[in-house]
Amino acid sequence: MGKQYHAKSKRFKRLFVLHKVSRLAHGIRACYRYDSRVQRVINGLPEGFDICVGILGHSHTVVITKIGDELHCKMTDGYAAGGIYIYFKNMEGAIQVLRNRISYLQAYTQSYIVIEGGTERAIDFVNMLLIVQNYMATARQRRRYLGELSEFEVPVGKIRRYAFFRGWIA
Repeated sequence: MGKQYHAKSKRFKRLFVLHKVSRLAHGIRACYRYDSRVQRVINGLPEGFDICVGILGHSHTVVITKIGDELHCKMTDGYAAGGIYIYFKNMEGAIQVLRNRISYLQAYTQSYIVIEGGTERAIDFVNMLLIVQNYMATARQRRRYLGELSEFEVPVGKIRRYAFFRGWIA
């Protein structure tokens, strides 16, 4: 078994989680562009709707805003006005989920994440995050920890390339 690397200091953990949350935002944008299941969830939202992803008690959050047929991402301090808030309860739970050690569905059932502002749509958002997580995870992580999706609508490499090269946060 390979050597495991763990985040040791609080500062490194916070930077690691911010990086991974921004990668999650890139993945949501990429999946929205190519996957019809994610499009169905996002298109059901009103114009100007915000999806905030962050950690409870920490200042920085990633805000994904639906404007027209596009998603715009930005890093902000604090809350955004109106939308759904997806927050990790603590840093340790966030690291497990963002390293793809447990799925978003498992994290939601074990209360590692909190969803506020749109509880009637909460399970749709969790399923959307599960789809994005499966696209962004490696094949080994999907087999070992997450369980494969029944099928991918587009090649995984296409989603990853779009998320990496075009998913910059302004």
